Amino acid sequence: MPSLEIEEKVARLEGRLDEHSKFFESISVKLTLLEERGDRNREEIEKRIISLENKLDDRIDSLRAELGSRIDAVDRKLDSKIDSVNSRIDSVNSKIDSVNSRIDSVRAGLDAKIDSVRAELSRNFRWIVGIQITTWITILLAILFKR
Repeated sequence: MPSLEIEEKVARLEGRLDEHSKFFESISVKLTLLEERGDRNREEIEKRIISLENKLDDRIDSLRAELGSRIDAVDRKLDSKIDSVNSRIDSVNSKIDSVNSRIDSVRAGLDAKIDSVRAELSRNFRWIVGIQITTWITILLAILFKR
């Protein structure tokens, strides 16, 4: 009987081994399916990532181009306004130069008139001094000779 019991136990163990073998085989199949699904999902995710990266790159490039054109437009506007301001400054500078030349000519005329007035005053002063001295001498001589 011991051999019968052993055979029964072996048969039961073999049955259980078959059950476990089928169970592990089903787990293996499920793992294989999950791996395949994971691989497909990974490939799909990688494709989506690549697609999104391409879209983002395109969007970045378009924004960069748009910003570049806006910056260029602002640069052109600033350049034209700066040119306008520079031309106004040049106009003001030319007016200032014109006023300065007028002031210089008026100053030169005034200097000439002042010099002529000084010369005339000097001449008149000499004449007055000459007349005064002559008058004093005449008065002194008249006083001296009257006595």
